[in-house]
Amino acid sequence: RRLAAGGNLSRDDYSRLLFLLGESQQEEAAALAELAYRKFGDGEMLLRALEIHAARNDLLAQKRLFEHIAAEREADFSGTARFYLMRAQYHRAVGALPPARADFRRAASIAPGDASTVSAMLWFLIDTHDHPALREVMAQVIARGDQQNPVYWGAFAAAYQVLGQPARAVAYYARQLKEGGQDFLWLVNYADALEQDNQAGMAWRVRRHAWLQLRRNPPGAAVALPFTPDMLAAARLATLAYPHDPGLALVRSVLRQDRLVKRDAAADRLTSELVLGWAISNEQHASARAWLWRRYGQTLSRPLWGDAMAAVAENDTERLDRLIAEQADGMPIYNRSDAARALDQIRHAQSIVFDGLAVNPSDDEAHLRLSADALATAGHVDFEMRREQFGPLHGIVQSTQVEASIVPNLRLVVELGQTRQASSDSAILGNVPATERAAGVALKMHGSLGDTEIGLRRRREFGATAELRLTHALELIPGVNLQFGAERHAAATESNPLRVFGMRDQIDATLLYAFSKREYLRLQPSFARYFTQNGDFLGSGNHLAWELGYRIRTEYPDWALRFTGIHTRFKRDGSLDLQKNAALIPPQLLDELRARCLQDGTLPAATCNQITSDALGQLSASQVGDLRNTYPELYNQVYDGTSGSLLPADANVYGLCFGFGGAYQRAYTQAWRPYFDYCATRSNQGGQGYSALLGIAGSIAGHDHFTVYLNQGIGGANFANGLAREVTMRYRYYFDRY
Repeated sequence: RRLAAGGNLSRDDYSRLLFLLGESQQEEAAALAELAYRKFGDGEMLLRALEIHAARNDLLAQKRLFEHIAAEREADFSGTARFYLMRAQYHRAVGALPPARADFRRAASIAPGDASTVSAMLWFLIDTHDHPALREVMAQVIARGDQQNPVYWGAFAAAYQVLGQPARAVAYYARQLKEGGQDFLWLVNYADALEQDNQAGMAWRVRRHAWLQLRRNPPGAAVALPFTPDMLAAARLATLAYPHDPGLALVRSVLRQDRLVKRDAAADRLTSELVLGWAISNEQHASARAWLWRRYGQTLSRPLWGDAMAAVAENDTERLDRLIAEQADGMPIYNRSDAARALDQIRHAQSIVFDGLAVNPSDDEAHLRLSADALATAGHVDFEMRREQFGPLHGIVQSTQVEASIVPNLRLVVELGQTRQASSDSAILGNVPATERAAGVALKMHGSLGDTEIGLRRRREFGATAELRLTHALELIPGVNLQFGAERHAAATESNPLRVFGMRDQIDATLLYAFSKREYLRLQPSFARYFTQNGDFLGSGNHLAWELGYRIRTEYPDWALRFTGIHTRFKRDGSLDLQKNAALIPPQLLDELRARCLQDGTLPAATCNQITSDALGQLSASQVGDLRNTYPELYNQVYDGTSGSLLPADANVYGLCFGFGGAYQRAYTQAWRPYFDYCATRSNQGGQGYSALLGIAGSIAGHDHFTVYLNQGIGGANFANGLAREVTMRYRYYFDRY
């Protein structure tokens, strides 16, 4: 600087002095470059000074020079892309996005073929979530054929990832890694893109490779501000690959910067995102929300995905409404869908999912959202055929159901069904009606207080019954769901005779408590009163079913382990009229009573011969009285045996189950997916047993769902004596198109 003050240095001398100062004395180099600009008016020297100040992150010095250029009439950089690029980066650093965007566009228009300039603009558009402009600039690069330039590969990989096109992102990540080496940060982002592209196994291998690479080369023994990108990425990697102790330890190490006086803003922003990722994955929504609010105003840009998830969990509709209105493009597609559903904007949630599927048709997660959002409100028709066996009772069930919207949030369901059935052991279960016919109608209502369904069903089997069913389901708090149900004259399935000849009135409740994404508890208590289809009261029953589950995986194949229990207690305090309900009496009991009557000869043979299921109802009251008084013990045996066959013995059934994919029995899936479940059971009535389910589901034409499965159990897994088996084929066609 003293040499320069002497005034005897030439322009070349200044250049040589800048070279000699090198990287070690950047502040002196910047001052010398400014002196050269003032003396010679050399714009290149001013640009050099700006570059040095930018490298040192000296925003005040950059501001001073840019203000000087604006005031200096002779300073003309209108044709210099490099100047506008540096000014754009300065505006971005101070948070002035509109002028930054304008300067990036000006730089790109001056030098459209300069890969460094256009690539910098791409990264700016990626970071600011300006998806329309991002698509426009990418299209221009592709039109020029410049996408083959390695300078663009990293930007294109990130761009396609934020645009929801993971397959293309994976291709560019692979190119970038091949060109630039196995950089840790590129590897972890490559793994994210692979997971979005439904390559979960490959994503895990890449993450493991990155983790081992980091373990061999830890990101520094001493922790200093600002944190290195590798250290921040290490914490994020641990939350994904090792969600338990290692991840928690790394998150805590990152959080130590919270206790320091001086924090790096960029590192602090990323730390907030990491802690949110950890907190949300462990269902700690309250702590996530508190963290966001405490950091409000201290961060340069907020992690929108985390804010959206916390707002959904806290049911903060005001915040969600602002996020969708103001910053929707900054949120991933799944978070936008969740936010729209939380605001009850079902149609908007549907459009988000469909737009995502148009870009990436193989996105399984989007197909699941389609099932939850669009298909849940789409009109459809179901066709089902089932061959079933419950001990000696066999049947073939055919049913059709149509469901469609009447008005928003109100749906109509119409059902028709028929069962052809018979008994293979007439001595135990005789007089089975050959046909059961059913027709029903229901209304489903969705509102802010939950979902309500009212159904009326007409069934004709042993007798004609009118069934009424009412249910209401609601979410009490995040993770806790409750459903109430009440039914009158509904079908009863606690035993084979009840299934054919009986009905029940029941009230029930179901509580589902999700401890986290993996652990849950389901409780279902109920109380029922049982009747014959002729209206005779049989008795009552108290029931409790429970299930404690752990999801080993949360994505398909979603292996889960479950421990289940069923506890039933029956009270036989009814007044069964045997004469009116002769068809319900096990034939072997009537045979024993008739044989004893004929053998003794006390009563007329004509009376004895009428002790059959068909003729017992034709006996006069005096004849029935004579029969009961003459053979009281045997008559009571017939009465008790009939009541006992209708209401089974008290039972405690326990099961240990594991399986995967069970939701696809009903849920939509485009790909063909098998599902499986197996339970080893033990009952105080049937001893050891099992229950097994094996099926497959998928789409045939795209807007439909087909499934076929076999369900079989024996022993303690069911209340029917002997084998229970169902073979079901179901097809659903969605006739609503959005």
